Amino acid sequence: LSLGMMAGFKIFGLSWFDLMDTLANNFMLPLGGFFTAIFAGWVWGPKAILAMSNNGTLSQSWAPVWLFVVRFVAPISIGWILATNLIG
Repeated sequence: LSLGMMAGFKIFGLSWFDLMDTLANNFMLPLGGFFTAIFAGWVWGPKAILAMSNNGTLSQSWAPVWLFVVRFVAPISIGWILATNLIG
């Protein structure tokens, strides 16, 4: 559509292809990462750590750091990315 007979049609100053590319790259991918981090950190939480450690057979010394990063650092960082994409 963007290169054919609708090449002159613009939405928010973008062609159809550019609009879909912008939505996917700037909004959908970060939102998917944000909700994945929220789900892994708060819904799975310690159950995910137990599963990654082969039900307790591997060392879990990294578990508190991983849980902190997934619960707090990742969502805040991804939120920052979303905010900068909305502003600029």
